[in-house]
Amino acid sequence: MNHDSVIEKKKKLRQQYEEIRASLSIQEREMSEQNIMEYVFASVVYNSSDIICSFVSFGSEVSTKQLNDKILESGKTLCLPRIMGVRKMEMIEVNSHTTYVMNKYGINEPIGQSIQLTHEVNALCVVPLLAYDSFGHRLGYGGGFYDVFLGEHQQMLTLGIAFSKQYSETELPYEEHDAMLKMIINEHGLHQTKKKKPAC
Repeated sequence: MNHDSVIEKKKKLRQQYEEIRASLSIQEREMSEQNIMEYVFASVVYNSSDIICSFVSFGSEVSTKQLNDKILESGKTLCLPRIMGVRKMEMIEVNSHTTYVMNKYGINEPIGQSIQLTHEVNALCVVPLLAYDSFGHRLGYGGGFYDVFLGEHQQMLTLGIAFSKQYSETELPYEEHDAMLKMIINEHGLHQTKKKKPAC
C-alpha cells in the first residue's frame, strides 16, 4: 500500500471512529470509563511504574481526570504533553499547583519544565487514540506527535485507553514510523497486543 493510499484510508477511518466514539450515550460512557480506570489501577504496569506520561482528555476521549488525579495522589510522577512544533512534543512534570494554557487545538497544556526520560527510568506512556487493532496499531489524529515522541523513547511501555467500540477487527492502515501500542485497556479489561506472524 503506497503512502498516499494509507493517508487517505486513515483520513476516512478518523471520521468514522470519531463518529462512533461520539455516539456513546452518557450512561454508557460513564460506566465504561469507570471500568477502564479500575482496570488501569489494578494493572501491574500501572502499579510498577514510577513515572506516568498521561494526557489531558479532550472531546469524546476516555476521560483522564480520575487517572491524573490518582497518579498525583499516589506519589507517582505525572507528566502531561506540551506541543513544541511540527510533530514535536515534550512531557512536562506536573503537580496540583500546575497552571495550564489552551493550545490551538483547544487542549489544555501545562506550564513547567520538561522531564528527561532516560533508559533507566521506569515509565509508562498512556496514549490517546481514535481506533486500535489487535496488533497494537493505533489510529491517532494525524499530527504525528506521539509517533515521534515514542520513536525517541522506545524504552517506554505504551498503554492505549479506549472504549471497545473503538476496536477495529480488521488491521488498521499504518506506516513504518507509526508507534505501536504494547497494551490496550478498554471497559472489558487489559489486552496485550499480538505479534504478527512473519511473512512466508
